[in-house]
Amino acid sequence: MQSLVDAGAWYDKQMKVRPLWTKAVTSSVLAACSSAVSQALRRRASLRELLSFAAQAAPPVSHFWFQLLDARLGSGRIFTKTLLDQVLFRPVMIAYGFASFALKLRQSTCAFSGVRY
Repeated sequence: MQSLVDAGAWYDKQMKVRPLWTKAVTSSVLAACSSAVSQALRRRASLRELLSFAAQAAPPVSHFWFQLLDARLGSGRIFTKTLLDQVLFRPVMIAYGFASFALKLRQSTCAFSGVRY
């Protein structure tokens, strides 16, 4: 249990010292894990897909978005920030994810036009 507490303290220190780098690495690692689980469920493995998915998740755009929200709205107002994030920013990032993944697979973004909701 102590090693988990130590890891948490180390991560917290890294977030204070190197926030952008720490967020980019964390995002990439989590995206790689997500891709690995997806590939395992499909019973196929592609290191290229895993690395490409991890690299796609690394842009630190959210870091700057939340800094902008903090600058405009202050350190509180969590509900307002979450609402603005989910309504304005997340749809853009989801579209970016689909488009960049399609480009990495060398497919047209029209490949997603047949998706039904």
